[in-house]
Amino acid sequence: MTFLEFTKLLRTEVKSALPELIYAPAESRPGLFFGGSNIFWEKIKELRKYTDSTADKFSKEHVGSTGWEYEMMMAEFDGKFFYSAPSTSRDYTQVTSKHSLGVKPALDNATMTLTEEVTIDDKVVSKTKITGRDKVEKRIKEVWSGEASTHKTRPQFVCHFHSHPQVQVSGSEKRIYTFFSPQDLNSLLYGSTPIMGLVTDRLWLLIKPKTSSSAPASADLQEVTRTEAQDPGNLEAKAAEVMNKYGFALYVAPFGGTFKRLTKA
Repeated sequence: MTFLEFTKLLRTEVKSALPELIYAPAESRPGLFFGGSNIFWEKIKELRKYTDSTADKFSKEHVGSTGWEYEMMMAEFDGKFFYSAPSTSRDYTQVTSKHSLGVKPALDNATMTLTEEVTIDDKVVSKTKITGRDKVEKRIKEVWSGEASTHKTRPQFVCHFHSHPQVQVSGSEKRIYTFFSPQDLNSLLYGSTPIMGLVTDRLWLLIKPKTSSSAPASADLQEVTRTEAQDPGNLEAKAAEVMNKYGFALYVAPFGGTFKRLTKA
């Protein structure tokens, strides 16, 4: 299932079985000579780069976080995805955010041109023009008028991504990534986006349950982090075990790869 199809599935009220695999958004940035770069993974790697940018200054005697957390919102409108700029609270343990999203249509009757501007945090992230009476009238009917202006066509934030910096383990030269925190889970449960993404050395996707659920206990989440430190080969299995216990769906993908579901359908 494509990422777009998945986000639309999550908007429905019907409780459906979740797919085994999700394919990341395919939009790409044109390359200078051959191919191009995938915009989705480019944005995710950018978060990782910002978070890791100062990690090298820490010595092996350092204990604790090696960078700031960064965050980014992903929005969807009319089948296309848009992203906020990465931001940070300059904090080693959390990141807070507040974002705005809008689409502004403007019709030039003289030229019969409809301009649509998508803005995130008051910054224009997309501007499209539709010209010609037939095309403009069709667009207005399908997107902007009457019954068309429903939750299916409204711009919506669909995923909130944030990064966790590596943590230097006390008494060891080893660095690990922490798992989702209780604050992360509460943000997902009580926020407006159906998906939360966590950027570590891979990308985790946590899905908001359609039925009421409580956030996993802090001890259970810490057990996942402890598994990464002591038994990294069992990390994904332990993460799935914890999320199954609380009724959350969990996916994971290597950078540039396909998301696989770790939890039960």
